[in-house]
Amino acid sequence: GFPSDSRFNSNQNKYLELENMITSKVQPPKHGNFALDTTGSVIYLSESTLTRLRDLFLIVHLEASDDLLQIMTDNYFNTPKPVIWGDAYQPLETENSMQTLRRCYPNLLSYRRSKYQQLAHITIPAKLSLARDFSCHAFLNAIADA
Repeated sequence: GFPSDSRFNSNQNKYLELENMITSKVQPPKHGNFALDTTGSVIYLSESTLTRLRDLFLIVHLEASDDLLQIMTDNYFNTPKPVIWGDAYQPLETENSMQTLRRCYPNLLSYRRSKYQQLAHITIPAKLSLARDFSCHAFLNAIADA
């Protein structure tokens, strides 16, 4: 649901509790390659879980440029889906819930981008991954070049 829904905070907290419980137990295999594709809400997990992820995995952040953040904002309002807001949803008395969403969502994306940068070992432009000919090989090369 949306952060204006009465059950949103309890649902958000329950989701994060479950995500933290599962993510905190992930173990990379002893041999071979392994990719852990986290949710966007990974940044809201406990500090101990985030430290563990940084210690065990190479964290690659696909950084969304400002123009891509605008596209993501447009997509969110065209096709809304559940999002962990943390405390980014800050309604004003003069706004209805949709106005608050429209004002706060770009701030949420900017905040998340900053948190992902802090968490990551490597940052590469997300725009690379949007190319039609983008492949696993190209992704690995982008990581190696970063």
